[in-house]
Amino acid sequence: TIKKYTTGKLVLLLFFIIITSNVALTYSNHIFSNITGILPGVLDAQLFYSLDVATQFFTTISPAGVRYYLHTIATIDAIYPLIYTTALAMLIAYILHKKHIKNSKLDYIILLPLIPMIFDYTENILTIILLCALPTMYPNVVYVLTVISSMKWSAVIIVLLFVLMLLTIKKRNDASSTQR
Repeated sequence: TIKKYTTGKLVLLLFFIIITSNVALTYSNHIFSNITGILPGVLDAQLFYSLDVATQFFTTISPAGVRYYLHTIATIDAIYPLIYTTALAMLIAYILHKKHIKNSKLDYIILLPLIPMIFDYTENILTIILLCALPTMYPNVVYVLTVISSMKWSAVIIVLLFVLMLLTIKKRNDASSTQR
């Protein structure tokens, strides 16, 4: 099981990799904005965007912007969901292990970060499909993309809130055990 192999050092290493990946994505997004003139940059980095914003993105992106997206941003974004999913799953496993929770039903909670990862990969695939299809536009696919993106960010927020809840419970248990 993942709990056996999860250490605090490994979780810290994965979060360092997340920070490094975020820097790479932010830098790539900045270059993308400079190439295309599209602000605030790539769609999937935005918490929410409307159908109009998405449509404008796909109708105004230059061929150089498409090439840069497909060669650089799509490459980084192919790896990033695996990194943050692994890190969040290991963090949850680490917290559960440190709390000595041995309920087999809760072991499935470790899989919770897979939900945003699935939405993230779906969003990436739809974006690539739409970019490769240009100049042809598929409004229904653009609409689905906006919904998937919102679902991804909602799932990320839910997972992070769950982790914060686990951390809070852990602190309460630590505080109550020292008062005995």
